[in-house]
Amino acid sequence: MTATDILHRVSKARGVPVKRILEKNKKASVTRARQEAIYLIRRHTKLSSPEVGRILRRDHSTVLHDEAVVGFLAMENEDYAAELEAIVTPMTFAMALFRS
Repeated sequence: MTATDILHRVSKARGVPVKRILEKNKKASVTRARQEAIYLIRRHTKLSSPEVGRILRRDHSTVLHDEAVVGFLAMENEDYAAELEAIVTPMTFAMALFRS
């Protein structure tokens, strides 16, 4: 799975257009979708934080921060962690879209 694949899956799962995720938008729902995309890209690809930063138009330190924020939330809440992983699990993702 590529970073672009993950970005599009987060976009669809969260109802936030990719264009908004890539903007400097600070609205909470957009920020959270961006943070989740960063976290999942770092977990499911071999891209470095500077590489992820270039894709999402962010500084590598922002990538590190956002990855840590979502990682902490996932560690504290098993349901949220499972929800995140479902975004990148093809069958689960397809089933979730079918139910919507």
